Amino acid sequence: MAIREGISTNVPQEKVSFEKAALKDIIRKRWETELGSGKQQSKEVKDQLDSHVSNIKGILDNYDYEIFCMPNIITNTRAMSRSEVKEYLKHMEALAVGYSLVFGDEMATLLLIGLTCKSRSVSSIAKYYGNFSSDINKKVVYYDRLLQKHSDFMSRVNYEIKVTESGFLRFFRKKKVIRLKTIAGKRANRIKLVEKKKSNYRTILSNMSR
Repeated sequence: MAIREGISTNVPQEKVSFEKAALKDIIRKRWETELGSGKQQSKEVKDQLDSHVSNIKGILDNYDYEIFCMPNIITNTRAMSRSEVKEYLKHMEALAVGYSLVFGDEMATLLLIGLTCKSRSVSSIAKYYGNFSSDINKKVVYYDRLLQKHSDFMSRVNYEIKVTESGFLRFFRKKKVIRLKTIAGKRANRIKLVEKKKSNYRTILSNMSR
C-alpha cells in the first residue's frame, strides 16, 4: 500500500510506551486471575511470581511466556510450599537461559511452554534441568578431548618442523618445512574454533548455575 506524501508515519514514543504498558498490564492481570486462594494469594508468593516474570523478561524479551507459561506455572505450584515455589521458578529461569543460548528465544519459548505442561513438580523440573545441564557438560567434555587430540597433533608437527629445520640438509628441505607449517597453521585455526565452542558451552553452564 502506497504511503501518501506529507503524512508522518512515525508513532510518538509516548504512545508506544503507553501501549506497551497497557499490554503488559492486561497480560499481568490475565495470569494473576489464575491465582488461587491460600498460599498463592500471599504477598510473598505474588512477589516471587512477579520477580520470576521480570527475570524471564530479561532473558526472552517477549510476552509469550507470560501469556502461555504463567497460567501453567500457577497451576503447577498451587499446592507447593513457598520454598518449593522458589525452587521451581529458579529451575525454570535456569532452563530459560540455557534454551535461549542454545536454541534462540523463539524456540526456547516453545520449549518452555511444553515444559510447563509436563513438569508439574519440583522433582520433575529438576530432572529436566539435570538432563539438559548434563547434555551441555558432555559437549564441554567432547571439545576438551578434541582440543587434547589437536594439541598432541600440533606437538608432533612442531617437533617435525624443528627436526627438519635443523642440520646441514635444512636448505634442501624448504618445501617440506613449508608444507608442515601450512598444516600447522590450518590445525591452529581449527583449534581456535574448538576453543570457542568449548568456551561457549562453558558459559552456558555458568549462566545456568543456580
